[in-house]
Amino acid sequence: MSRRSRRLAQDIAAAPSAHAAWELLRSQANFDQIHVAACLHRMATQQASPPALQELLSYVEPEKLDVDMLAINCWSLAKLHKAPGTQALWRRLVSRAELQRPEFSARHLSNLLWSVARCRETEAKSLLEELPRQVQDMSPQGLANCFWAISKLQGDNLQVVDVLANEAKLRASELKAQDLTSILWSASTFAVRFNDLIRVLAEHAAICAPQQSARQLTNAAWALATVSPEQMRKTVEIIVQKASPLMVETIEGLQHPTVGLIWALCVTRACAGPLLMAGVRTGRLSGGPAEVAQLLWCQATVRATGSELLTAATEHLPELSSVDVSRCVWAAAILESELPAAKQLVLQAAEVSLHDAATVVQVSWSLTRLQLYVPQLLERFSFLEALRPQDMALGAWVLAFWHFVGNRTFFEDIGADLTYFGAQDLSNLAWAMAIQLVTNEPLVVAIAVAAQRKISSEMTPQHLCNLIWSFAAMSWSGVNHFIPTLTRWSNEVLQRSHEVETLGLAATSWSLATATARQPRRSTAGRESPRR
Repeated sequence: MSRRSRRLAQDIAAAPSAHAAWELLRSQANFDQIHVAACLHRMATQQASPPALQELLSYVEPEKLDVDMLAINCWSLAKLHKAPGTQALWRRLVSRAELQRPEFSARHLSNLLWSVARCRETEAKSLLEELPRQVQDMSPQGLANCFWAISKLQGDNLQVVDVLANEAKLRASELKAQDLTSILWSASTFAVRFNDLIRVLAEHAAICAPQQSARQLTNAAWALATVSPEQMRKTVEIIVQKASPLMVETIEGLQHPTVGLIWALCVTRACAGPLLMAGVRTGRLSGGPAEVAQLLWCQATVRATGSELLTAATEHLPELSSVDVSRCVWAAAILESELPAAKQLVLQAAEVSLHDAATVVQVSWSLTRLQLYVPQLLERFSFLEALRPQDMALGAWVLAFWHFVGNRTFFEDIGADLTYFGAQDLSNLAWAMAIQLVTNEPLVVAIAVAAQRKISSEMTPQHLCNLIWSFAAMSWSGVNHFIPTLTRWSNEVLQRSHEVETLGLAATSWSLATATARQPRRSTAGRESPRR
């Protein structure tokens, strides 16, 4: 490159604005691909897409680009990917990148992968195959970019991800705060959990917390809470303690980082009270509808008092997604201390146009929990489709509670395979069958088998007491050959009696007495029964 040509490229890059860069380029009689790349880069750094962008894009010739110019243009186009006319050029650049793969350095590869992920160009996943060859030469930021790119591209090449994870573990001490947070967040989004990597990075995240921004701390806390809520409780608390001073000025406005930190505290069962209540009691909720719904869910999780969020959520109901409506009505049903505001929210939700089947069931459950009978909503159960196992179990429970006689009980929709039913789902199903006197013996057997498998893993004492009561109640309908099962479950309750409420123990005692009273007595002819 001549001195004059180099000076022109520097002047374009240093232009005070994107428009000035374009005017400088256009004033030259002779310019090449380096000058075009410099001008495009200037527009990208200023996030500007002037009318001249279309003409500038027409000057880019991918076939003449070396790997440096290709990487720069890909980065620029990724920044401008929402501008009209970029997609056609982007596809030509990706095709050129595929041909030049063997020439990429580690820096080129990480920048290209970041650009590809930013544009969601899934057809360029083959670039991931170059990672094992280049990973040891990557900078910490390059590693973070590649992790983020794979998480966005949803790459299914686990071997490549393993290589990246091992390299990140070895070089954890070299990672800057931003790179550390980015890798933590990306690793937490993978279907396969990299627990060793998360554990190593969590230790460094706590150390680096003072150097991180509020957003970075929020992302780190979210990632740790998502991957391993129980094991990461202490680390999340440390991160939140470091983040709280950064949010003193924004906490009244319920900015997104604050909501994210509260959520992480709630999920890990750490102490979310002070941070949560500082947001709830201000009365100035400037967060969006989704943030209000998430905070209300957090309030219900920690059983904090206050009706401000319930009122705000009621006002935002028409703007909420189905998932957020479900969160809000669940929270309203749990916050029994705020009964008037909770009832108002749930009744309002019943009047909103609900299209999602799971949301209809959740709203019905919340109404039932608050002793509010809305038969019009129950009548919709007959037409609900695409229900999840927990929705069918919850729907059966609601109909049984009200003894509602409709065209559907949900029992006929449930087969013998209860693999995807959780412990609470099984408990709800059994209770509904007992209340409605349903004698579907194959389903009862399937519930007993599925519940036995979950006793040691996810069955809480309350679920177990409900199952024992339900099976004992069903014994009066002729299903009376489950005495050994009831005995095993009762022994489990006995071993965990310190976790059981008085009501649960009473129900278990009644169930055993009822079930054994139904058993035929042994003959005592010829001898006298001993008195005890």
